[in-house]
Amino acid sequence: MAYDCATRTLEKVESALGTPAYRGERCLIYQGDCVKLMGALPQTLGDLTITSPPYNIGKEYENPRPVAECLDWCESWIQLVHRFTRREGA
Repeated sequence: MAYDCATRTLEKVESALGTPAYRGERCLIYQGDCVKLMGALPQTLGDLTITSPPYNIGKEYENPRPVAECLDWCESWIQLVHRFTRREGA
């Protein structure tokens, strides 16, 4: 693999978060609280953010929260996604 921008980005992520749960050729996967993990990352590191948050509608894998608490939690991770994603990112 050529040493490129993606490689440097992965190195920065691993430096900030430690050993990933999974390491692919061009990806790292971490298991944990997204707010804590994203909070540890350098600003404007990502080009693309893809999310699939719990929707707080009672799915068997969710822990439903009161609406106000869910909205506060969503605001916290959305702010971190914005902080993490480069201005020209998506």
